[in-house]
Parts: sequence; C-alpha cells; structure tokens
Amino acid sequence: MMNEYNYGDSVKDAYEFFYKNFCDVYVEAVKPIMYGKDDSQRHASKNVLYTCIDRGLKLLHPMMPFITEELYQRLPHPDFNKSESICIAPFPTDDHFINNEIEEKAELLFDIVHKINATQTQFNLKGKKPRICLYSKDKSLTEFFYNQSLFIVSLTNGGQLSVTNDKDDKSIKGWFVNVVNATTDVYLDITVDNSKEVNY
Repeated sequence: MMNEYNYGDSVKDAYEFFYKNFCDVYVEAVKPIMYGKDDSQRHASKNVLYTCIDRGLKLLHPMMPFITEELYQRLPHPDFNKSESICIAPFPTDDHFINNEIEEKAELLFDIVHKINATQTQFNLKGKKPRICLYSKDKSLTEFFYNQSLFIVSLTNGGQLSVTNDKDDKSIKGWFVNVVNATTDVYLDITVDNSKEVNY
C-alpha cells in the first residue's frame, strides 16, 4: 500500500494491527504468562512482544517519524537487530510469519471471545466469572480450545473453562448457549430469567 501511495489504507492497517490486535488482544492475553513461573513461556512471549513492537514502530515510522524514533531508541535491541536510528533500520518486508491455518484459528478464538463478552454484557455479569464450556464436533478443535483456555479466560474474565465433543453432555444441561458457527457453540453457566425483558 505504501508503494502505491495509498496512505489512508496504510494508516488504517497499521492502526488495526498495533492498537486493536497487538495492544487490545496480545498484550492482555500474555499478562498471566508474564506473571507466571514458566520461564520458557515468558521468554517466548517477550520475544513476540519485542518483535511486534520493533516491526510495528518501523511500519508506523513513515506516518509518525518523531515519536517512533523516540520509542525505537528506548527498545532494548539485541546486537543482531540494532540500528543507530529507525530512519536507517530495514523496513519490514518479509512474510514468513504468515500462516493461514493459524490465522483462521485465531479468528475463531476472537469470535468465541466476542460471543462470551457480549453475553456477559447482555446479562450484566461483570465480575461474576461464569463457567464456560466450548463445544465442537471437531476433536482437533476441542484440543485446540483446551490448549488456548488461558487465552480465552484472560480476554473474557471468565471462570473455569472446559471443552466437550458431546452436545448432550449432562454437565452443561440448562446452560446458556451461543452459536459461534456450524461446528462450534459456547455454553455459559448462567441462569436466565425469561420473565424479565432482555435489552439487546
């Protein structure tokens, strides 16, 4: 987009990445890891944080030259990735981080988080931490959901999270259900009073 002088779309995409994806999602999601005791996970998370900030500042530099230079100088650069100034640092051009399968799964996680947060807002559940159960008939997805349970709970401020392949699971009978897509549902352990009007 920058090569095409499409400045407006370039600014929009940079904003979407840095503010909505990186700050709103990733920074919040890794907080439990950073406060945890697993040094390998903390180290990996720090590397991702550094890479996102470093490349994000380089992406923003043509649009915000002065503030990005100031922030770039404050980054703890490793020797192999250090430039005297962001003005002469290599601009991000590689695409080896792109993985369509991971992106599709990430989008599914974002949809799940959105459904849970919307339901908690709808029924005024702030601070109540309802239990969550994710259903999918795809066993590979339930395994994926289980591995990402910390991510989901962190971004929803929910309670205990479980997964199931059984839609008739008696442990979630009577729970509020939200359909995410054709293969995935979200169950929340809340009691809905049908006698009261729900405002959408």
